[in-house]
Amino acid sequence: MNRFLIALVCTGALIAAAPRACDPFVLDKCTAKVLFFAQNTTATVEPSEVAWACEQEKIAIECLKEHNKNCVTGLAQGVSKLVIEGATQESDLKCEVGGPKNKDYYKYVPCINKNGRKLNKCMMDATKATEAATQVPAKERVAQMCCGLHKLEACVVAATRETCDSKHANYVKGVIAGVAGDLLETVCAKFGPNTNSCKNLSPMKISRTQKYLTIIPPVVEVLQSLK
Repeated sequence: MNRFLIALVCTGALIAAAPRACDPFVLDKCTAKVLFFAQNTTATVEPSEVAWACEQEKIAIECLKEHNKNCVTGLAQGVSKLVIEGATQESDLKCEVGGPKNKDYYKYVPCINKNGRKLNKCMMDATKATEAATQVPAKERVAQMCCGLHKLEACVVAATRETCDSKHANYVKGVIAGVAGDLLETVCAKFGPNTNSCKNLSPMKISRTQKYLTIIPPVVEVLQSLK
């Protein structure tokens, strides 16, 4: 589960050192390595596989750092940097064998996996919605993205509560806050799920199919609308 939410690391981050690597599909391929709930319905709880996943997360985060450095500019770069730093810390703590967050991962993820199909759907729906947000007028893109990210958070928490208790839901919330809290509390602060800012948005035309495997490329594109 943590790897999916590291995804919301992605809530604003990017990839690639060479110009060719600024291609969003390169970014997508990089992040897809660790966003298990973007493509799969379970997160591993086998120690050797978790260790491997932690190494993949390190590689992906380095990709995000390089892309942010070489492919993103202005305010978007600063916002992305905050998210990447949050994701790095969250991943490091989760992967510290025997540490508190490592123990929490093994404690909570087995139950969270029970509703993995719903979590996978939350992620796919959010990806399609964020892709749609890249097509609306520039002044509306950040609002649509932020409202969508809050919906994604609510979807994941609700799916967790369907099969697990409130402690599991709080674990999920904590991971999201660790990774994407700065983005949700700054750029997205006025676009909470029950605010008029979200309720009054025009409906978007959302495709039935995804262009990307993960939510990251469209999030990056929207963040580039920031001035």
